[in-house]
Amino acid sequence: MFFIVAHHAVWNSGVTDVYDWNALPARMQFLQLWSAWGKTGINVFVLISAYFMCASSLTLRRFMKVFLEAKFYAVVCYVVLLVGGYEVVTGKRLFMLAFSLIRDVNVGFTGTFLALYLLVPFLNSLVKALPRKSLLLLIGVLVVIYTGNATFFFHQEAYSELGWYVTLYFIGAYLRLYPLDWMKSRWVTGFGLLSSLFLACGAILAIDHSGLWHYVTPYYFTNNCQCLLSLTIAVLAVLWFANIDIGHRPIVNTVASCTFGIFLIHTASDAMRTWLWRDLFDMAGHATGPLCKVVFYFVAVNIVVFFACALIDLIRRCVVLLFSRSHSLKRLLDG
Repeated sequence: MFFIVAHHAVWNSGVTDVYDWNALPARMQFLQLWSAWGKTGINVFVLISAYFMCASSLTLRRFMKVFLEAKFYAVVCYVVLLVGGYEVVTGKRLFMLAFSLIRDVNVGFTGTFLALYLLVPFLNSLVKALPRKSLLLLIGVLVVIYTGNATFFFHQEAYSELGWYVTLYFIGAYLRLYPLDWMKSRWVTGFGLLSSLFLACGAILAIDHSGLWHYVTPYYFTNNCQCLLSLTIAVLAVLWFANIDIGHRPIVNTVASCTFGIFLIHTASDAMRTWLWRDLFDMAGHATGPLCKVVFYFVAVNIVVFFACALIDLIRRCVVLLFSRSHSLKRLLDG
């Protein structure tokens, strides 16, 4: 989620409009590498969800908890930005706000992820019914269709986003249920992860300096969730961390529980993107200074946005918890 924020800080702020493609200054190359992992982060998020959900059951309560969190931040952010003069009140805007999560399927992450949530019981039934080899074959076919098209045939949006999340779900379930020997080695997965990251960074810089940026984006191999390196890095990252025993760390679990909230807040709307990245922090205006200042500013803003959104989500969770406990106590006393 930290690198998803970094991706949005560059791509949603107008920073790419001030790139000097002829000179290729060091600050520009830093920003390219800094913001290249947003789509990989989305893959990681879905894979982790699949890794745990394939061995559990989805209840209506669990789904509504996620749905209401998404709707809560959509409404609250709209009201706050409306007061700040960044939003408007029109019939169309209110209609879109009311049905944003439905319309967002195959358009944005939140709506598509909630649609995937609805499919979880059916996907789990299919995973359990299929023999191991059949599940692997299904994954192979889907990866060829999606990743093959996106990576080798310049079809960067092959088919549907929901279909890709379903593919990731099957992959995550396979990693959890049928781990191979090499998947259990932190050295093998770590080496693979570093190698994939090196290839991705090398591809970006190679396209820059070879002049191929005239024909394809330097992010070609990472700017789509379906691209080979985005998938490879995500899978190896999940496996590598799964092989690390860090023990029980309450702070890690607490911050991790806020990651979906962090996403919902800083991507609430186009108005939020305008206010946050263009007006509040002026990312584009700080992207043309000396390299050391650019690095410091972008890293610092990333940390501030990440933890500020996490704090907001923690406050929301505490309020909800206090309200539910007081309501339960009231019911007990009334009974």
